[in-house]
Parts: sequence; C-alpha cells; structure tokens
Amino acid sequence: MIPKFTSLGSCLLLLFLLSCLSGCTSNVEKSRSFKTIFDHYRDKDGVGAIGFPPGLLSLVLDQDDPDQVELKGLMKELSSFSMLFVEEGSEAVDLKEELSIVVTDFTGRNEFQDLFRLQSGGDDMFIRILEKDGKVREAILMIDSDNSFTVIDLRGNIDIKHFSRLVEGGYLNDLTEFSDLDL
Repeated sequence: MIPKFTSLGSCLLLLFLLSCLSGCTSNVEKSRSFKTIFDHYRDKDGVGAIGFPPGLLSLVLDQDDPDQVELKGLMKELSSFSMLFVEEGSEAVDLKEELSIVVTDFTGRNEFQDLFRLQSGGDDMFIRILEKDGKVREAILMIDSDNSFTVIDLRGNIDIKHFSRLVEGGYLNDLTEFSDLDL
C-alpha cells in the first residue's frame, strides 16, 4: 500500500529522501573524481589496485640509484598515488577496453589537458594534467598496449618539469613497475 501524502511537508520530505538515495549510488561514467573510478574497479576480478601515500615510496626506491632521482623528486611533490592495472586473463580484453573508455571520458569531462600522447598501432599512452597557478594538481597516466594496461593517478603540487624529464628520460616505465611488486 502506498502512503498518502496530504501535506506539502510530507511531499518535500519524500523528494529529499529520494534525492539522497540517488546521490548515494555512484555512476562511474559520470565521475568527477578518479577516486570513484579507483574504488569501482579495485575489487573487480582481473584488476590490480595500488594506492598509498607517496612518502612510503622511500622504502621501495633505491636511494643510491641516480636513474631514480627524477622519480624521487616527483614523489616528494605528491599527496596521493593510486594505480589500477589489468591482469592478463580471459576477461582482460573487455576490462582494458572498458577502463580505457572510462579514463578517457573522465579526463575529457574534467578538462584535463594532454601533456604527452603516443599512439602506435593498438598501443596508446598519454599523460593528461589539471593545472592551477602554474602547478599540476592532478595527472593521469594511461598506458594501454596489447599485453598490459595501467592507469596512474597522481595528485599534489607538482612542478611540470618532472613530467617532461620523466618522458624525456624514459622513466615512465619506473612508475608502472609498481604493479610488479610482490605485496
């Protein structure tokens, strides 16, 4: 039996409750935050997820390796690091395609700017950034190839020079190697 609402106050209360319920459901396709995407995909079969405070990176990086100087400099400017990667398997192709579309739509909808893009055959790699006051506030790195898929979200107060040096020095692979850690 549907209750009868006789007063304007009751109708407004019902509308308020219904709007709260619809606000509680997450629609990853319309997300304004990468965290929503990360939370949606991290528990799916075939997806690996890593998220940690960048300060913990000092435990993993070789402090004496001169090749990791730029990566260490970048990590000092970060407040958040999260990564999703699709593991190899029968569902990998569908997951890679779905996640690639979601990330590409997310960066477009939220007005990220291309900093770097490389497309060759079926491979696609990009770095897209949100800048404010001359600093990068958020960067999305996506690497989609035949045998792997990785997306990394970096947040902080990041100097743009770190990204140019990462690309020029070929250090992007160092970031994606976190998916190889035996945790």
